[in-house]
Amino acid sequence: MDHGKTKIVAVIAEKRIDSTIKKGYLTANSGLADIIQFNIDALESEQVNEFSVRLAKMGVINKPVILSIRNMESVHPDLREHHGYRNGGHDLNRIGLLRKGAEVNVEYIEMEHNFRRNIFFDPQITKLIIRYSDFEKTPGYDELRKVCDNIITRGADIINLETQIRENGDKDVLYKLMAEYGSIKPMVAVGLGDIGKDTWFEGYNHGACFAYGHTNSPWQVMKRGAPVPGMPHLNDLREKLGNAKS
Repeated sequence: MDHGKTKIVAVIAEKRIDSTIKKGYLTANSGLADIIQFNIDALESEQVNEFSVRLAKMGVINKPVILSIRNMESVHPDLREHHGYRNGGHDLNRIGLLRKGAEVNVEYIEMEHNFRRNIFFDPQITKLIIRYSDFEKTPGYDELRKVCDNIITRGADIINLETQIRENGDKDVLYKLMAEYGSIKPMVAVGLGDIGKDTWFEGYNHGACFAYGHTNSPWQVMKRGAPVPGMPHLNDLREKLGNAKS
């Protein structure tokens, strides 16, 4: 099944460095995904600096890489107790790791929309994803248009929205935004909460550039949930969307 430009992203969110790297290699070679995303904030804080050393070895992964490091405020409240980087999340530390990613030419760096410090990288090699999160609600259409405009002004190559879905109309707001802005910038918008679960699968019908699936085991899901509430497992995502494109 061909979903045009939508790429399947496998999200790796492990607490230990060895399992992070191993799962990244295995998932990249599985054919399940087009892109591998490493959620470095999931690592225990003492592991983060080691990851910056190991980052240079990621060149052997045969898929593009997204490097994502959320600060505590951009982690869903239900998941903050499992946020491994909670003791080492100072912006300067995160800047250092993001810059390291740029130095070794990861394909994408993701940062939240209110992240004020500059990360310098070669825009011909590394693309910038700017993410907006609202864990309480889905703001109105006009308000989210201003958010998207601001994200574009800040130099984003890709717009990423995640908002809490309270009613079905909220999903329509996200779909309408993707239809409007997808012709301007690659964009993905997903809904949080039970009502929003189908947005993770349906985005491709509305021009989403990415579709995200996590790689947590059933035991990990039972203990700490998905990396973002509502995110489907990679296997379920692939079953819905068809085989990942090479």
